[in-house]
Amino acid sequence: MSFDPVSFDDGLRRAKLRDCEVRYLRVGRGTRVVLLHPLRAQLDYFRPLLAHLDPAQLEVIAPDLPGHGESSAPTARYTAEYFTDATEQLLEVCELRDAIVVGESIGGSIALGLAAQSV
Repeated sequence: MSFDPVSFDDGLRRAKLRDCEVRYLRVGRGTRVVLLHPLRAQLDYFRPLLAHLDPAQLEVIAPDLPGHGESSAPTARYTAEYFTDATEQLLEVCELRDAIVVGESIGGSIALGLAAQSV
């Protein structure tokens, strides 16, 4: 079993953060996994990966980072620290205290920043 296109579209949501609105995907149930895309991409970047994941085993949360995809683009310096702060805000809005955070490129830097803050 894998995530189907309908569950993908049904799982799209929006969250108001301090200085922007973020579109994110939240689908499945089970172990929570946050997927963070690289620069110049958006959450749809993970569609091919979702075809290989089991929605009965995993709850996937994947945001469009601020200034990407369908998230708003506030006037800000788009640094790893800025994205880390925005992602932390999203995790608070979603009430996610325990999650595996996975990222590629800047997404990996964000994941490391979040891990360093939780130590």
